[in-house]
Amino acid sequence: VILAILMASESRSHGTSIFSKRSAFVALILRCFLGVGMALSWGPLPWILNCEILPIEVRSAGQGLSTAISFA
Repeated sequence: VILAILMASESRSHGTSIFSKRSAFVALILRCFLGVGMALSWGPLPWILNCEILPIEVRSAGQGLSTAISFA
């Protein structure tokens, strides 16, 4: 939420203004926290669920589909 507020307040002129160095640094740090939080919580869930839930016959297809959707 803080990252969204920062981005909205800094791009008040339809995205044509340049971020200040301080705001860019804060946005970078907040984005890093967002990535770490995702990696430690819900990030690996599709790979874990496919290995545990799907039967052997369709596991590879489910894994491929899950990975493709995740990267898309």
